[in-house]
Amino acid sequence: MCTSSAGTITMGKVAVPEMKRYHYDESLATGCVAAGGTLGILIPPSVGFILYAILTEQSIGKLFIAGILPGLLLTALFILLIGISAWAKPDIAQLEQRQASNRS
Repeated sequence: MCTSSAGTITMGKVAVPEMKRYHYDESLATGCVAAGGTLGILIPPSVGFILYAILTEQSIGKLFIAGILPGLLLTALFILLIGISAWAKPDIAQLEQRQASNRS
């Protein structure tokens, strides 16, 4: 099993039930966890980078530095896409209901 699958499974066991408890749509909850799981291989320190560097005799530090920008870019794009999706279909995130319950 690769590290991104293990991270996705672990976060899925924790995050998806919490998101369901706050009435997030199941497709949004599972999509966020699945997309976020792919970031585990990019954002340092990544076991995948270490293994790749050892096998190909490359610099681990250079691979870590090379993974920072794509990892941050993907993170920003995921946040933007989730925000646009929640704005276009408010029922998938139910922001108004959650904010109203936090005020009382």
